Amino acid sequence: MIEVDITLDDMKEAVHNDQVCRHFGAAISKAYPGRKWLVEVLDRGYLCYIKIPTISMEYGIAVKLSKTLRSDTINCVRSAGELLERFKLTRGQTDNADVFQLPSNYKGVIGAEKGEI
Repeated sequence: MIEVDITLDDMKEAVHNDQVCRHFGAAISKAYPGRKWLVEVLDRGYLCYIKIPTISMEYGIAVKLSKTLRSDTINCVRSAGELLERFKLTRGQTDNADVFQLPSNYKGVIGAEKGEI
C-alpha cells in the first residue's frame, strides 16, 4: 500500500488554485474567444502559467500574482494577448486555423526556428 502524505493545507491550496485558475481561464476565454488555453496556478497562488496547447505545452507566459483578483485577472488577460501577439495570431473570434499555418521546425515546434519561444 502506498501512503500519501497530504495535509489539510495542501488540499485547501489545491482548491484555491483550482478556483483561481478557472476564473482566469474564463476571463481569458471571454477576451479571446475561440482559442484553446491552458492556465495553471501554482506556488500557493503566487504564479500563473498561460499557454496555448496547440502551439506548445512547454512554453508560455508566467505571471506573478499579487493576491488581488481584479488586478491579477487584468494582468493575465493582457499576458494572454501578448502571447497571441508574439505569434502574430488574431485576438478576435477564431477557429484556430491560423495556428496551423505558423512555421515550425522538423520536430513540429512552432516558432523554434526564429527563436520566438
